[in-house]
Amino acid sequence: MPRSISPEKRNTYMALLEKLWQKGEIDADVAARELGLSIVEARRCIDLLASKLQWRWIERIPGTSRLILRGRSTFFRALGTRSTEKRKIAARVVGNYVRPGDTLALGSGSTAAFIAMELVRQSADVHILTNNAFAFSYLHGMSDSPLEHNRIECTGGRYHLDRNFFYGPSALAAFRKRAVTTAIVSLNGITAEGELLLASALEAEIDRELMRLADGKRRVVVAMDSAKIKVPRGLEVVHVLGDIPARDKGRYVLATTKPDDASAEAEALDYYRRHVIVDCVT
Repeated sequence: MPRSISPEKRNTYMALLEKLWQKGEIDADVAARELGLSIVEARRCIDLLASKLQWRWIERIPGTSRLILRGRSTFFRALGTRSTEKRKIAARVVGNYVRPGDTLALGSGSTAAFIAMELVRQSADVHILTNNAFAFSYLHGMSDSPLEHNRIECTGGRYHLDRNFFYGPSALAAFRKRAVTTAIVSLNGITAEGELLLASALEAEIDRELMRLADGKRRVVVAMDSAKIKVPRGLEVVHVLGDIPARDKGRYVLATTKPDDASAEAEALDYYRRHVIVDCVT
């Protein structure tokens, strides 16, 4: 059996990935300086990521310890923004709703990428089905971590390079046929009236299906950072909180961070609480 990666090493790999998202490229010298590693340790980390995470959007320059992103897609630009820390907090909140033995349907989006990293950090004993190309690559690529006994599946389907997800009939069918216990979606915003929004119509089609999974004993967890609360209309509507039956309120969770200006968002959060569980943390 492969030896598990220690929590300290796993955190280093995550930090290295975040630097790559922010800068678009990173080499061993920069990694050593900014992460407080020896040059030998930095090279080993880059070697591991280059060997295990062979993504089409990450490339290692031959003969060097340097990784670059192939193009700055919308997905990776979102990962490198200033609200990264808030998305990581929202991901940890989502982790509180994951139970051993769960079968998770994990949607697309940058917050979902941090959720995948959080599941690895927790060594969560779950089965994961996702259309998020980064999440699948990360979870599958780190298979010699404590997550090695879990089952990680990708829906497949048509691939959207800029937003880094799979969509279309094949992806929808994969989610529909799986006996999911918890669906996790990350969205681009929520209006004051409780309309859940996404920028992409193709992503919205998938997430509408995931939102419909909250029947029986299933749960839907919606993750977003506080910057996305009370946004104006104009994007694709995935779901409306007011349409959720009162009997199903306990099956929907809005996991978010405390707004910077709490008073400006308090009214909206109170409205959301009428329809779903709101888990709002600092």
